[in-house]
Order: sequence, then C-alpha cells, then structure tokens
Amino acid sequence: CGIEWSGEWYIKWKRINDEMSSLSIGIKIDNLQLEPGEQLDLPPVHLGIFTGGPDEGTNNLRSYLHKKISPLHIDKEPIPLTSYDHYFGIGNNFTEELLQQEAKRAAEIGLEYFVLDAGWFKGGFPHGAGNWDIVDNEKFPNGIEPLSQYVRDLGMGFGLWFDPERAVKGSSVVRNHSEWFVPVNQPFYDTQNYHINLAIKDAQDYIIDLISNWITRLNLTWIRWDYNIDPNPLWEKIDPSGKITFVYIQGLYRVLDTLMKEHPSLMIDSCASGGRRIDLGTIKRAHTFWISDRSENPLICRYMQARANRFLPGHLLNLAVVTNLREGDGNFDHTSVLSRMMGALSFNGDIASWSPNLTSKMRTWVDLYKSIRHLLVQDFYQLFPIPTTADDW
Repeated sequence: CGIEWSGEWYIKWKRINDEMSSLSIGIKIDNLQLEPGEQLDLPPVHLGIFTGGPDEGTNNLRSYLHKKISPLHIDKEPIPLTSYDHYFGIGNNFTEELLQQEAKRAAEIGLEYFVLDAGWFKGGFPHGAGNWDIVDNEKFPNGIEPLSQYVRDLGMGFGLWFDPERAVKGSSVVRNHSEWFVPVNQPFYDTQNYHINLAIKDAQDYIIDLISNWITRLNLTWIRWDYNIDPNPLWEKIDPSGKITFVYIQGLYRVLDTLMKEHPSLMIDSCASGGRRIDLGTIKRAHTFWISDRSENPLICRYMQARANRFLPGHLLNLAVVTNLREGDGNFDHTSVLSRMMGALSFNGDIASWSPNLTSKMRTWVDLYKSIRHLLVQDFYQLFPIPTTADDW
C-alpha cells in the first residue's frame, strides 16, 4: 500500500490476532481545522492484495508501479535508458569545447541522451540558482543552442537541469517575483535560499512557461528536475495548520502533468539531492529517478540498485559510472559498469579522457546492457547474496 503524496505521510500496520490486522495510512498533520464550507481534496491511496511470499509481493508491486503508475514515454511502457551527464566528475568546471568532446565520446559508446547539468546559468551552481533565464555567457558565448544542435547531430537527445522550486538571494526570479518566495534559513553551500510557493497559480504558470520555453528553444527531450531544499520550513512559515501542503503538492503535480501533456516526448529525470522524493506521486510524473549522489563508488551503487530492485522497477533507478576530470582509464574494471547495470545506466564526467581501448570496451558494455535492459522491468529474484567486494561472483 502507499499514498500518492509528495509530502510527509505514514503507514501503520498492526497484527491484532491470528485472524485480524489493522492498517492506517495518512498525512502527518496535527490539529487541522476546516472552516465552514471548506474542503480539502485528499490524495489517492493505493492498496494491493497478493498471495504468496515476499517475492510474489515485491514483484506484484514492481509490476504495478511499472504498468499502472509510471507514465508512458512516447506511448510505450518505460524501460531503462542510457545517458550522459557531466556533473559528477566535472561539476561546474566545463567549457563548451569540453562538452562537445564529451558528447562525441558519448555518441561513440552508444548513449541515447546527453544532459547539461547544473552550471549552465549565470552564477553557476549553487550560487546562481534562480537565474533560469540567464545563460552563463562565459561558458556559452553564443548561447546553449549550438551545443544542443551538436548533440542532436550526433544522434542523441539533449537534456537540461533545473532546480525550479529553489532560488538564491539576488537571482532574477527572486528579484522579479519576490511575492512567490519565502526565505528559508536552511544552509546549502552557505547561501541564502528561497523556496517558491507552488500554492500560487502564477508561480506554477511561471515554471510551466519557463521550462516549456527551454524545451522549444533547445529541442529538449530530457530534463532533470532537482529539488535541493526542505519544504517544511516554507509550509510552517506560510500556514502552520498544514493545509498549505495540500495546495502546494497539487500545484507541483499540475506543473509536472502539464509539462508531460504538452511535451509527450519529454523524459523527466526526478532528483532531490539524490533520491529523497521518490513516492507514488512523483513516480506517476517522472520516467526515471537519480537515486543517490553517492555515484562514485561502484560497490555502493551495486548495493543500492540490487536492494532497490526488490520494490522498484529498474527504469526508476538511475546511477552513473563516474570519470573524474582528466582521469583517463583510471582503475575501471568490469564492476565499474556492471554495478550500474541493474537500473538506468548513465555515464558522468570526463569520458572524453578514455583511451580508444577503454572506449571500445565501454561500447561493448553499453550494447550488452541494451540487449538485456528490458528484463529490468520484469520480475526480480535475488538468487545469491549481495556481493561486497569486486572479487565476489
């Protein structure tokens, strides 16, 4: 069971005796009072019944999430896809020329999407969040359009990163629409953060128009929707009763639903400082999830994807093979790639620094992955213990 809700919620199950149990599910709100005639729309609750043991239960859940909750992508049930993203390994330290080199290598190994992550806007990440209408002209003197065209000419879809619910002091969106924002004293890289109030319809429309304009301008077929801020301080400051959460989350869903409806070929990669907002509400409105910022360690990635497959279909589990700037072939072995092949397979960082030999090996791995990835949304059975070292079978 689960609740289609991207705020705080709970499930409580209690066995009363051998024949009876109790189940309660709800939203974490206390002392809520409705005014005369006031109505709140409660979120849907999903409840499934199955027979058998844990494997039958988790596989029924995985199938339900894949076939009934996850949105179609270009009228097809989603499968894990391959992508490139510069952030882990390169971060903000990129130039347009370097990204073109990375794009060429990404195409060589057969990746399907190339994503320009944080740092494309004035001020960079994190100090420029909110400058969504101002491109960093030092990195992109002619705008982002030439890079987008270059990537698409190589046969890949182009993607762009946003953190649209957060902005920093002095950013253009805070200056132009201060009435939508609440300052939040939550430390994030020692920067004063502001949280947008998506209970306001004009704020919703702004984000829809903003991202839609970029989709049209750059022919985007992928966006990473990040979320690097805690909503509770915003909600408590605006409405301690908790009713604000109902309107806010409905506003968030309206934005995502509208973007998917107006741009049916768009892939939405959901993120929240890693995988901190994965629930039935967001699964219904995203095609994959960046599940952790700890993507540099193959053993951690292997463990996370293997365990998450117990209850989430593989297309939702996006992790990356990371190559640091100018690292070259480094210490890559089979584990480096296999450890990310139980979900969506991404490559991050300076893959252009690989040797021709390693590039050829990576192409082989990507081709192999594409041949088996359809299985990652089917039933999952853990046949052996989780490996804990690179030498374990």
